[in-house]
Amino acid sequence: MGHSYHDIVFTPTVADLQSAMGAAGQSNHRLSERIIGIIGDGGNITSPPAYIDYRGRREYNFTTCLHLISTSTHSPGSMPRVSITAAYTTMPRRARMYQPGLPYHVFQRGNNRSACFFDTDDRQYYLSLLAQTSHLYGVDLHAYVLMTNHVHLLLTPLYKDSISRMTRVAGSRYAQRLNKKYGRTGTLWEGRHKSCPVDTETYLLKCYIYIELNPVRASMVSNPNEYLWSSYAANALGAPNNLLSPHTVYRCLGRSEEERCHAYRNIVRQAFDDRDVQAIRTATHYCYPLGSDTFCKRLEAELGTSIGQPGRGRPRKRAATVSKK
Repeated sequence: MGHSYHDIVFTPTVADLQSAMGAAGQSNHRLSERIIGIIGDGGNITSPPAYIDYRGRREYNFTTCLHLISTSTHSPGSMPRVSITAAYTTMPRRARMYQPGLPYHVFQRGNNRSACFFDTDDRQYYLSLLAQTSHLYGVDLHAYVLMTNHVHLLLTPLYKDSISRMTRVAGSRYAQRLNKKYGRTGTLWEGRHKSCPVDTETYLLKCYIYIELNPVRASMVSNPNEYLWSSYAANALGAPNNLLSPHTVYRCLGRSEEERCHAYRNIVRQAFDDRDVQAIRTATHYCYPLGSDTFCKRLEAELGTSIGQPGRGRPRKRAATVSKK
């Protein structure tokens, strides 16, 4: 754990000024939320910002600073910009290592499990961002579903940083638009996305189905073709979808689109093992490989690092070895 400092510049809103006239704790809390939203995931405010600069005057108290602003001659439409140097702690986290050409199940959820899609326009805009960023950063999208408060994607990156750049840009642009549209502040997403590499031989099609049956498991619909915001219609019924790039394993289901769709529907109709559902959820949550032991060992060898589920706590100390003379 370490301390980091970020210089943040923002313009106070009317709500900020109103809260400044109230209790100090309220204004501190509101600004802390704003800072967390700007810094993004990985930052946890453990104390008020180190200081606030306002017109060259250094203030160490949120309320004092905002009170100065609120009592100035500025109108709400021309608020001065305030520079904040925020101190926050960073927890060590494992680096994301993506292998080009290997499929990944990616999951991202709304902060505090809150909704991140509110209407048709929101979902259409998010899908348009996926189309733009997947093309821009080199990502093949095979399956997806947009739920009310989270997203599932099945992707294959062309480059090591393809997925990270795509999800970061799409997520931040979507959050900015949503905040502006609904007049909200703070972070939209619950930290970084989670992901796991998928063994094409044992779990790829299971991930397709797991993703597209999410609305059914959530009792939102009784049949997956009733849900408009997933890739099921394209993969199972042949509906046009420019977002998707079918994986080779999916293409091998049949020579024609009709044969592939028919074979895929038959697989979907088969009972989905609860153990597979749990395996996908666990691997995604802990960001470790989803597949056989052989797949995991091969991937570790290619990446040159251990990618299994890490143990909790400090590593155990090795017993001292006493050499006999």
